[in-house]
Amino acid sequence: MGFNIPMSFTRRDFFKSSALLGTVVLAGQSYAVDGEPRKEYLFPVLQGATSFSATQINVMAVEDIVITVPRATVEVEKIVKEYSDWKAYRVLVTDLLPGEDYELQISSPEGVLLDTRIFSTLRPELAEVKIALASCMRDTKADFQAPMWKALSDAKPDLLFMLGDNVYVDDTPSHPEKIGPDEEKIWRRYTETRMTLDLYHLPRLIPTLATWDDHDFGLNNSYGNTPWKNPATTVFRTLYAQDAVMPEVAWGPGISTSFSAYGQRFYLMDNRSFRDLRYLGYDHWGKGQENWLFDHLSVEKTPGWIFTGSQVFGGYRSGWSYEGTNARAFKNTLERLKKIEAPVLFGSGDVHYSEVMKLEDSLLGYNSIEITSSSMHSNAREPEKGNQRRLASVGEFNFVMAMVRVLPAGLNLDLVSYGAGSRQYFDLQDITIGR
Repeated sequence: MGFNIPMSFTRRDFFKSSALLGTVVLAGQSYAVDGEPRKEYLFPVLQGATSFSATQINVMAVEDIVITVPRATVEVEKIVKEYSDWKAYRVLVTDLLPGEDYELQISSPEGVLLDTRIFSTLRPELAEVKIALASCMRDTKADFQAPMWKALSDAKPDLLFMLGDNVYVDDTPSHPEKIGPDEEKIWRRYTETRMTLDLYHLPRLIPTLATWDDHDFGLNNSYGNTPWKNPATTVFRTLYAQDAVMPEVAWGPGISTSFSAYGQRFYLMDNRSFRDLRYLGYDHWGKGQENWLFDHLSVEKTPGWIFTGSQVFGGYRSGWSYEGTNARAFKNTLERLKKIEAPVLFGSGDVHYSEVMKLEDSLLGYNSIEITSSSMHSNAREPEKGNQRRLASVGEFNFVMAMVRVLPAGLNLDLVSYGAGSRQYFDLQDITIGR
């Protein structure tokens, strides 16, 4: 069965029509668009921090909805903003079994089923974990985003980490816009992005955690002194499903978050809120956030990933990086990392090309790398020249997939860059992290 919808009808138009919302079962079901069968998952949904027995999920909607998961316990918090029709539903699902599939059901208050998604918990039997890294997701690049998210979904990652510029707050779908410290505009741009990108409309959800960079923070090259820092933090914390309500998740200063899974610890750093005003000054992550990081690293024996929006070892570049623009703090951080038993590696976005850097053993005292994954569908450009650490690079729309195996004292991984149509741009095998 189906009904006719004009070709110009969009996901956003759907939510403007309360009559449709209350009477028709759509998502996950076939219906007709000008007579042609079509499937679409209409509510923006994002699965977040996930363990063997629990998961967090964020759903956005205009009308009131009811969220259920058969065979599980579901707690729902509805967030209402007076300046927006869009509500955020923060969902905690518990009493799950390891590695099992479950169905998220979204219904109207009258009991009409509107949307369904499949999600799963983490799988304890995995000897190799597939971790996707992605950044720079401009929603105005509508023609490019769909094939890129299809390629990422087809790669079947066990975890996805979004490394900044996940939302371009300073853009609108029609033209660039300089914004002020207005939470309403930030919320609106997050909503528009989630209505547009296929990541939020996949039939099977992917456990996803995020940090930000300048564009989701507010403006290009903006950092700690901006008056919209607090509103931006509020929106980020509300709309990413990575709350410290499960033992695997801990919050740090700003939007920094740590997450534990598959014998690894992932540190998502806030590289905007505490950056020093003097450009080449001391702080990059800020002393409080850095102490939080090292407090965790000093007690953790598992390998750690340090994710941050802009490059860490990007001193060869003319643009922003920890090494290049906060040199004093960078040197002190390396000295502290040398004293930590657990090995770490780094992930970043921002630069609109992907590359893998082999770090000199002298920097940390062991083998390590930085993986830069950029851009998913923003602008793409040729990698800057002069990087003596570079093992591989690509200047096309892409994301990087890491196939990771945990060793007794580190990690072993393969790295593949994928583009639209699952095209492979580079493939690096058998990289070991650790002493």
